Amino acid sequence: MNRPLHFTIGTGLGLHPTVEQLSLENDLLLVKAGLLYADRVRLCSIGSSLALDFVKLMGASPARQLDFIEKYFAALAATNPEAAATMREFIPLYRDLRRRKRGTLSKAEIQIKFEIQAGFRKAWTAFENGIGEFLRVAGADGIVEAVDTGLLDLHQFEAGGAERMGGLEPKDQDQREEKFVEDLFWEFLDLIGEAVADGDTNPLFDQMSGELLRTGVEAGVVSPSESGIARGRHSGLASDLLRRLPLFEKATVQEILDIRRELENPLIRFRGAVIEMSEGIRSAAWDEDFPSDADMAFRKAVEPAILEIEEAVQDNGSLSSLLLKGVRPGDWATGFGVMISTLAGLPDVASVLLGSGTTAGMTVRGAYKEWREERKNIESNHMFFYYETRERLATLDPGSATALPPAGPLAQLPVPEAEGAANVSESQSDVEREAREFMEVNEPLLNEGGISTLQKIYVQGAAIAQDLSADAVETTNALTAATKALAEATRNPAAKPRETFEREREVERLKPIHERKTAAFEEFSAFIDRVKAAYEEQGGSF
Repeated sequence: MNRPLHFTIGTGLGLHPTVEQLSLENDLLLVKAGLLYADRVRLCSIGSSLALDFVKLMGASPARQLDFIEKYFAALAATNPEAAATMREFIPLYRDLRRRKRGTLSKAEIQIKFEIQAGFRKAWTAFENGIGEFLRVAGADGIVEAVDTGLLDLHQFEAGGAERMGGLEPKDQDQREEKFVEDLFWEFLDLIGEAVADGDTNPLFDQMSGELLRTGVEAGVVSPSESGIARGRHSGLASDLLRRLPLFEKATVQEILDIRRELENPLIRFRGAVIEMSEGIRSAAWDEDFPSDADMAFRKAVEPAILEIEEAVQDNGSLSSLLLKGVRPGDWATGFGVMISTLAGLPDVASVLLGSGTTAGMTVRGAYKEWREERKNIESNHMFFYYETRERLATLDPGSATALPPAGPLAQLPVPEAEGAANVSESQSDVEREAREFMEVNEPLLNEGGISTLQKIYVQGAAIAQDLSADAVETTNALTAATKALAEATRNPAAKPRETFEREREVERLKPIHERKTAAFEEFSAFIDRVKAAYEEQGGSF
């Protein structure tokens, strides 16, 4: 049994192009290339590791929240001594009050406990809001999605993560940042050095990691083997080719995996072609000359092969043109032509549909066989995986043009209407109006109402939130079904342009409805969260 193809990706810290903060865009591009091409991927990224540490903190227990806040404010001692001193006073007191059993606290102590608890909750909410926006801008959701697939292993740095960034002991403040960065640097250099020496993985580095590796080689602290250099060329070229695909950067991780799953056999042939091309490249993947060498390989081997496939698909793309060779105009009256137009998608029942011994039937059988043989030839091309991935990526964006075969004169079958799409109204639903009125009426009570009032708002609001969620889910399902129907119609040579147009128009109709209903649900959920926070601040507990 062959060993799974494994990639080890190393990336430096990326910066967002418009705001001064972390960006994981480059991490995600390399991860998607790895998941599309390899069987399993390991990501060694300081940025992604720290980002996922923060994701985990957002769901932390109260005890862990308290630990982090204590370290965080200790780290601020130099810039905000007053806030740090306040936290040093209240955190031990709050811990003591939390540990003590009920019935042992005086009324004054209970009041102090609730006041400190409310303050901590506000501080943590503000922290989570800030981190949430930070992660959104960084693009952490794509990395989280990739990790959740189970196919991506994210290296956790022994040097520490988000909690170490929160601060060490106050006496170590001056050395904290410098020591942390130094520890991370040497651990990262060890990781990429191991990747070019390990025979079980293929190294794939971004520009910053490549530059660091070159520095390590020049300094004599990293020694790539010949095998490691060859494996790096292979993975580097594969990633370079895939990232050239139009709309690759817009595809989600799940969409990438769907394409990969459906094109398993063509991928095997494509890998062979990439290995052969990489053997003709002299520079290492982390050398400055590699991008130009990869571009040369693309123009020499990939572009001509894709053009050859495109021309073959055009020549063979319309099964109808072959079928018309022996079908008389009078045959259409029997509805036989409608049956014939389905054959491209129903090869298993072709013999049943064309089982008659008529001359037309024999001609159609021969035409269908000819079409299938040519299609097999096209799919056996080593670059068919690359071509078909490009076409499928194009269908993910309804507004993009595709290079799929045009529909022929036999394209008579209607594309089934997307399930649930017709039931979604463009006007505001009853539950949307109910949610809006509920928020407007009860918003003032968040500050004025007592614990019983807030509990009533929360219970009634939860029921509305459930209906609002069902309303949003229904629209999401309708949009998903419509998008799928459009993709199928776009790929289907038997779909009429008018039918494809109708599918496209339905997707465009549903998009703003989906956005409106999703926004309504998120707004109402935020309102319910405020109700819950106000209720808990007054001592209530759900």
